[in-house]
Amino acid sequence: MPKPAVEAEERFDEVSLPEETLRRGIPVIRARVVYLGADKNKSVTMAGQLDVQLVESEDGTAVRDNGHHLARSIYKKEYIDLVPDEKADVDRQKVTRRYKEIKRASKAGMSTYEFPRYDAGGALIRANLVPDTAPAHLRGRPFKMIEHAGHIARFFAMQEGPNQEKEFEITVRPQDQDALSDYIRRSRRGRAAEVAEVSETMTGTRY
Repeated sequence: MPKPAVEAEERFDEVSLPEETLRRGIPVIRARVVYLGADKNKSVTMAGQLDVQLVESEDGTAVRDNGHHLARSIYKKEYIDLVPDEKADVDRQKVTRRYKEIKRASKAGMSTYEFPRYDAGGALIRANLVPDTAPAHLRGRPFKMIEHAGHIARFFAMQEGPNQEKEFEITVRPQDQDALSDYIRRSRRGRAAEVAEVSETMTGTRY
């Protein structure tokens, strides 16, 4: 039978250790990844992806409506295929809602990043190129905005050519620099430990 509670010795002021203590996830940090090489249409595929979940919120920045759902349910068509009268009918009935985007970087799936300079007609894709307000060595180079920190770390480490020159440059907002730098350092230490363990196992020095 439990002993009676004594206030002086029974006071509980601890907090539980969170489950995330050992599960340091991959952060979501927005960075500009600039391609420094000479390929006209560079493409890179990596394991992992950025999962985005929409949560309804009055102050959300993402806006969605149910127009496409109504078009399919009423007219059995895609919204873009409706004739003007049908589209006006759907527009009268549709409801617009605001959502917040909850983003999570995961190791599942695959992601492909394209760094094209030119479109199918051979014209420069200005929206894909670093603006003239950037440092001189980055101006006019193709870039991609990426938020999966694991992928950003891999781009940061990529090298090409016989001299192993840097293939990508990463730029980030000043307020995110420390967090991204810390993640890249930690991920490098983790990879170095894995390589050492595999090497020791393969050569037998571990045993």
